[in-house]
Amino acid sequence: MTSPAVGDTVLLQSYLINTRVYGVVVPGSSTQEFTATYEIQGDQGTLTMAAVVGPQGPAGASMFLLSLQNDGVEDPADLPQNLTNSTADIGKTWLFDDIDANDDIIGTSAYVWYGTTYRRLMFGSPGPPGPVPIITPGVDLIQGPGNSFVATGGTDYEPTMTFTLAVPPGPQGTAGALALCPDVDFTSNPPEPGDVLGFTGSYLDQDLPQPTNLAVVLAGSGSLTGTFYWVATATNAAGETTASNEVFLTLTSESATLTWTRVNGATGYNIYRGTGTGAENKLITHIGSGATVTYTDTGAAGSTQSPPGSNTAAVQYPIWVPVALNQLLPSPYSMPEAAFSAFTGISQQAPIGSFTIPPQPFPWTPIVWGHIGAFGLELSVNPLLIGCEVLLGNPTGGTMIARGFGNSLGEVNIMPHYSTPYSPAVALSPNNGLAVVPANNTNPAESTIYVNLYNDGELGLYVYNPTDSQIFIMVMPVSG
Repeated sequence: MTSPAVGDTVLLQSYLINTRVYGVVVPGSSTQEFTATYEIQGDQGTLTMAAVVGPQGPAGASMFLLSLQNDGVEDPADLPQNLTNSTADIGKTWLFDDIDANDDIIGTSAYVWYGTTYRRLMFGSPGPPGPVPIITPGVDLIQGPGNSFVATGGTDYEPTMTFTLAVPPGPQGTAGALALCPDVDFTSNPPEPGDVLGFTGSYLDQDLPQPTNLAVVLAGSGSLTGTFYWVATATNAAGETTASNEVFLTLTSESATLTWTRVNGATGYNIYRGTGTGAENKLITHIGSGATVTYTDTGAAGSTQSPPGSNTAAVQYPIWVPVALNQLLPSPYSMPEAAFSAFTGISQQAPIGSFTIPPQPFPWTPIVWGHIGAFGLELSVNPLLIGCEVLLGNPTGGTMIARGFGNSLGEVNIMPHYSTPYSPAVALSPNNGLAVVPANNTNPAESTIYVNLYNDGELGLYVYNPTDSQIFIMVMPVSG
């Protein structure tokens, strides 16, 4: 770096200084001064110089008076452009708010007519935006008689407003009786303190109700001429209901729009038309959606068919009954050593035991853990590893719920297992219905657990003794 020469100007430091300028008043006859003092402390500077007061000059011309106008002009662009350079117009003034981009008022401007043009006079300069207060509202309700009021508090920047409102309560409604609900059964099993409503697999069969509130209105041009009658029925997978109320309309080359009230449980509707009351003998359309409750008849020929004389569309409603809470909790069972049978022989799937879980008042699935000892020789890449399988519902083709894989010591540890090499995507979930035993099942085979010696290869020579064999079964409630 080159050293500065004598006479060079070198920047030593830079400061941002707020400077105040003062003038010291001196008589006009004083000796002219061309000096000033400038004092700086921190970021504050003071510049002081002489301010010479000269002699008073001649009086100026009189200024015209401002004449404030109030004629409804709301925008400078709308100011009148027909003013003249006359005493009657000069000085006319309009005041406007100055608005920023956020539509906030930041100042005021006066537009004054000077005879040939307008001049804008701003009333001061806009200051910096002020702080935005944070308002915290609150609501308290007065139960019963009382007067509403508002209480304010906090600070200017963080005010609070609490609205205390007298809200008279409405009349208490009547409580519905559970025992009167068609899908609740308190008769077969009267409720006890602490019971909860539970679904035990029973259903109530009821007829699907027919459509109601069928109505018809004209809907513009069409091919219907004469007096026509219509009825509607509801359909589902079980069948069809009887007819709704009948409607009729007289038309002349027109169409008709039918509407009705949606039927819960319906998957569709049939619309019938006829030319006499009670004689609807044309099925003009089938609507394949239970949510569609309108149809416009433009004159379709349809097919010859009348509404059924009896209701064949049934709906199943689950029946809820009182159930003790402990009946809905998982229950433990164990398959004892006595439930197993010895086996020696050649097989691939050799039965060695079964165990039946008694009926439960809810749908459930078994969760199985256990152990056995098995020896042998099987035709696979691991010939000494004899395993077992646990099936539900059938000794040979039941649903797999657990597997045990052997080792060279002959110990087979059993744990929950649902997929196989042939069905690798099978998995259990709370509501997919896999390995579910129905509530109150009447077929013992449905809740019987079967244990087989098993390998995924070919035939094997198995030697099994039930000594110390044991399986633990957790009955887990699930969705039906």
